[in-house]
Amino acid sequence: MQRLITLSLIVLIGAISITWAAPAPQAEPTERQIIEAEEPVESLNVAVQTQITDLTIRGAANAILDGAFFYNDERLQPQVDYRVQMQTGDLAIRQPGLDGFAIGTFFSEWDLALNGMTPLALNVRGAGGDTLLELGDLNLTALDVATADGSATVRADDNLPMLAGLRLDNARGAAALILDGSYAALAELHTRTADGTLTADLTGRYPALITIEAEAERAVLDATLDGEFSALETVSADFVDSRVNLVIDGTQPTLTTVALAGNGPAVAVSLPGAFDQLEDLSIDSVGAHIALTMTGVYDLGTDIRVEGTDGAVDFDVSGIWREALTAQIVTRAGSVRVRVPRNVNARVTTNAGVANVRAPAFIISDEEPGVYDLRVSNNVPTFMIDIVTETGTVLLERAT
Repeated sequence: MQRLITLSLIVLIGAISITWAAPAPQAEPTERQIIEAEEPVESLNVAVQTQITDLTIRGAANAILDGAFFYNDERLQPQVDYRVQMQTGDLAIRQPGLDGFAIGTFFSEWDLALNGMTPLALNVRGAGGDTLLELGDLNLTALDVATADGSATVRADDNLPMLAGLRLDNARGAAALILDGSYAALAELHTRTADGTLTADLTGRYPALITIEAEAERAVLDATLDGEFSALETVSADFVDSRVNLVIDGTQPTLTTVALAGNGPAVAVSLPGAFDQLEDLSIDSVGAHIALTMTGVYDLGTDIRVEGTDGAVDFDVSGIWREALTAQIVTRAGSVRVRVPRNVNARVTTNAGVANVRAPAFIISDEEPGVYDLRVSNNVPTFMIDIVTETGTVLLERAT
């Protein structure tokens, strides 16, 4: 991998230029460290901290550590420490980094193979390099990853039956979380991204996962949940100056709450799957174009609240509903488009200040100003939708 970073510092006597470059990897490592299990341990705690290094971590090693380290300056030499206390092994691998200002060309890459049999809690702190975690061959119990100024890929495409908690935090870089295996003990998942992008792809099996939380600041968050979730109750995202795209597909027998809140240019939420228990869905966003698409199957009557300011709202609830929904859409100046199923009754209420309402399939109430009715049958659910907008336009559609 080629990398070139140039930093300049202006001082009284002139400018100092500091250049970091990572040429193609060496054929042989600068050093290799192997730590054998000289005494038995029941669990491992592994902490890895880098300053300016491309890092790869994988499993399947027979030893505690089989690490290949590539670097061209002794100041980048890793410090490795391993101790055993109370049948727990503590492995720490850190990079001191370059003290002060360094002028020249440097490179550093680590390829770490960790023991794949012993239960292992992994903590990674990376900066200034790309991070690749191939976790399928590890016996993980916990994972905490924080990276900055580089890309990060966390992939686990195998069974991790003991992984109970996962946290991914990235800043000023692109991060990808790929979990398409089986995770019997995973109960909580939290991600945070700032000044970068985060793509999360959850297509595996998660029988114990209850809560998924995401945070984004000045970032792009793109998450797809299309796995087997048999305990998931809450999906939430808090965002600041960020673009959010959330897709929840598949069969969701226990999901009750979806909540997004923040501000940014665009928020898109799509729920095309099957939802047995979805009760509350809320999107609260300042200044964003909000798109909510619910074209799946919904067994409960869901309470939906969508609130924006100046952005448009695209509200498509044309899926299959076993019971009626209630919804409130609040926007100050953006246009509102509502699309309801063909085979339901609907009553849409708009505030009196809305002058431009188009509702070709609806009947305007003669008795109640701002009320639009769609009548199909007495034996189908009735949707109750309240739209509040100061100066925006409203379009009411019936699915064909």
